[in-house]
Amino acid sequence: MEILHAQNKAGQRLLVISQNKFPAVQLRTTEPNAEGNIIINSIDYISGNTAGWNQYSLELSGTGSCELRETYAVFSLNDDIEKVQIERGKIRLYDSTLIGSTAAENLRNREERIDVLTEWMKNLDGAPHELNRKTFQAHWKPILLPETCAKGKRPSGWMQAGDAFKRSENINWNTSYTERVFPEEFWQVRNSGTLLRDWEEAFEWIYFQYEWETFIAMLSLENTLTRVK
Repeated sequence: MEILHAQNKAGQRLLVISQNKFPAVQLRTTEPNAEGNIIINSIDYISGNTAGWNQYSLELSGTGSCELRETYAVFSLNDDIEKVQIERGKIRLYDSTLIGSTAAENLRNREERIDVLTEWMKNLDGAPHELNRKTFQAHWKPILLPETCAKGKRPSGWMQAGDAFKRSENINWNTSYTERVFPEEFWQVRNSGTLLRDWEEAFEWIYFQYEWETFIAMLSLENTLTRVK
């Protein structure tokens, strides 16, 4: 973990906290008051993919504490951190860049889809947690997108006699598998190829959202950091 004591463009002092397990994310808080209390402001996220990148600032509600000394700092969050909404962001997709309200709306829509998806994933029987990226992808991609995986990695019985298919994004999606496995609100998202685009363009985001509780738990511990400069 790293804490930077910084200043924003408006001249306000703040803390910027990063964690090695989630390098795409920076947590921003107020400077500690006289009692060492801090207010959680937002998460700044940026992560690239083969098509471009997603960048956003997600407003949060919560509190914590931080004691800053000459040679060390002691930091922890209260674990009742709540997400509010994405305030702003940018999207780069190949040669196009979306900014302003258009980018914010697209990012909020993707955030909503990822929230629904990962909540469903986490509540499946036997869903694994505290995974690294490689094992997360190896476990979940064959379940979410078996049509894009090698035959030997697809779930047993994923295709059955009489299954129906729909072509989208140059892939024949097994719509019968979709209806057997996914909640109804996600049928169109998967069958249209939107889930595939989310996976390809926002894998790090999906991983982070799935491991949200792990992220908060790490920061809720009493972390002691040594000053390096």
